[in-house]
Amino acid sequence: MMPAHDALTTWAIRRHHDLHRREGPASLLTVGPDKPLGAMGFGTSVRGAFAAVLAAMRMNFRGMVVDHAINQSTGIWLYAYDYDALNDLLLRHSPVLWNAGWPDHPSAFVTRSRVDLVNPGCDLFDLIAEAYGDVTNPGRLDVLPGVPRAELLAAYQTRFGRPDPEAWRIERGVKRAAEGL
Repeated sequence: MMPAHDALTTWAIRRHHDLHRREGPASLLTVGPDKPLGAMGFGTSVRGAFAAVLAAMRMNFRGMVVDHAINQSTGIWLYAYDYDALNDLLLRHSPVLWNAGWPDHPSAFVTRSRVDLVNPGCDLFDLIAEAYGDVTNPGRLDVLPGVPRAELLAAYQTRFGRPDPEAWRIERGVKRAAEGL
């Protein structure tokens, strides 16, 4: 059996590679059966809008469904999904969705996932992370069970000199859970 330190280091390295593999432009390019949902932000300038239109056209050409959201502070966001793969994932996890009061239809799920922030450490969070292909997310229940989330975040920061991109969400979730929200 691997010592805890080695497991944390291995997870941090895997997490780092996973983030680089599926974030940024790759977030849309890797949408498919293993990662049914992807999102990417674009600026609100003419150049950003043009890039968003081109990306949407590429995704439509690949047979993906594209949705968008425009926010003055965060820009233009494209959400692309493989309808069949996302539908299958949602059907497999329909009890989780029903218990949380979430929709089990792909377009409604995508809309809800971009509007509502879900606290980590619950089945719904795991399902959303799985939809985005985020298998190493430190907020998931199945990532190194028994290891406190703070240790995962510290291992990532120690290894790479910056916080995990999900650190804010995990810290917010822990605070909300302590407040009973």
